[in-house]
Amino acid sequence: MTTSDTPPAKTVADLGEAVRLPTSSVKLAGDNPRKIPQRAIEVVAASLQRFGWQQPLVVDKDHVIIAGHTRLQAAQHLGLKVVPAIIATNLTDEEVRAYRIADNRTHDFTTWDYPELVVQLDSLADEFGDVLALQDWQAIVSDFTNIEDSAVDVPDDIKPHFDPNGGFQVLVVFKSEEAALAVEQQIMDMPGVIDVRHKR
Repeated sequence: MTTSDTPPAKTVADLGEAVRLPTSSVKLAGDNPRKIPQRAIEVVAASLQRFGWQQPLVVDKDHVIIAGHTRLQAAQHLGLKVVPAIIATNLTDEEVRAYRIADNRTHDFTTWDYPELVVQLDSLADEFGDVLALQDWQAIVSDFTNIEDSAVDVPDDIKPHFDPNGGFQVLVVFKSEEAALAVEQQIMDMPGVIDVRHKR
């Protein structure tokens, strides 16, 4: 590709400058579609206490939260009088609602690398056990360990393959029908999955 063939760089609006706002002046969005349990607020509060503010809230011109509902509630939980915030005056009302959802959707398209996660949690447990809420990870880690322990060998000739009818297939083999049925709905709910079928 020559210099003349190089596509032009994309333009992205610059980050606004963070300001300090009275916590009492910042309001939760009443129509926020993301539900926030108390446990999430407690975990983020512990993170704020340990690491401090590493990213500001994003609010609209009326100081209604666009991004950072959990962080605001964590600040309230801690009794903080001021919070850092970026006031996004460049977004329309429709863009505010769209970004509020987009900001909360990123985790829907990611997953954990469980072997790496287990290694890192183990190495951080002594110093950061509370702030990482390791007690809440125990079930996940145990499930991963059980999956490793109960794994079965899959024949070498069974490989992921592309389905010309419109999908990429990966065969997952379970030890029992009960084990397969137990996770069937979870697999169906994963981003990108279009079909789950039984095969003996």
